[in-house]
Amino acid sequence: MKQPVIIDCDPGTDDAIALFLALNNPDWDILGITITGGNASLTDCVKNTLYLLDTTNNTHIPVIPGASNAIKRQFRYGYDYHGLNGMGVDTEGYHVDYQLDAISFITSQIENSVEPVKIIALGPLTNIAKTFQQNQDLLKKVDEIIVMGGAFGKGNITPHSEFNFYNDPEAASLVLNLKKNITLITLNSLENVFLNQEQCKLLMTESVYGKVTELILSKWFEFRGELSNRGYEPCDVIAVAVSMIPDICDYEQGSVRINCSYDDYAGASEFIKGQGKIRHAININTDRFIKLIRDSFSH
Repeated sequence: MKQPVIIDCDPGTDDAIALFLALNNPDWDILGITITGGNASLTDCVKNTLYLLDTTNNTHIPVIPGASNAIKRQFRYGYDYHGLNGMGVDTEGYHVDYQLDAISFITSQIENSVEPVKIIALGPLTNIAKTFQQNQDLLKKVDEIIVMGGAFGKGNITPHSEFNFYNDPEAASLVLNLKKNITLITLNSLENVFLNQEQCKLLMTESVYGKVTELILSKWFEFRGELSNRGYEPCDVIAVAVSMIPDICDYEQGSVRINCSYDDYAGASEFIKGQGKIRHAININTDRFIKLIRDSFSH
């Protein structure tokens, strides 16, 4: 039986490639894609997701809008990094059904699933936090939670904080303190995984997934100009890769403390090694990572 999976995300260029990788996993049954604001507004993130599923013939997968704001604050969007509409592509003509609700969807899918559900969270953790805040009994039917977020001693939206955790530190704190094993991919996990343009070209296969990846990444490199010289950081793609092939990296076990202030330290994270339910991914094998995507996008 296939592994049931819910992906919660905020597309976003790297979310797009992460979704393509997940969609090509024959062992997964994608129950739905729930959306939070983050890299762009909730509306743009939903439209971007509809575009991605439409262009790859995956419109049978539900797309469910969720949080437009964090639990206690407003989202700070990432248009300056991701470009037009948050993904660099034109999404006119796609419409959002706001009668759908991410929390209700996640709850019902977990309750009704025969097998425990894997949750992969690639954006601010607002939807996930609210779901389990309302009903922690659901955790009994969750296989595991994979989270992309946080940074220890560094940041990308401030000198101290990673984008997802900065946008909703209260949600991050709630989720990382759930009584459930969590695999965490942070900025520290990605220290050696910046893809230059030549490496990105390896992802641009002749399949529809490779073609759309080529469109999105080409527009990103053009939009960022000289700022892209450091390379492309495939944060969310790594999270899906780790979910698919756990031995693609090493791990350290511990717990995480999240700063919930209202300054540049909002979302700043501290890793405490030792006992704890957090498995922090480190030492990603870049060659295996690229090969995984090329193989997945080859058909």
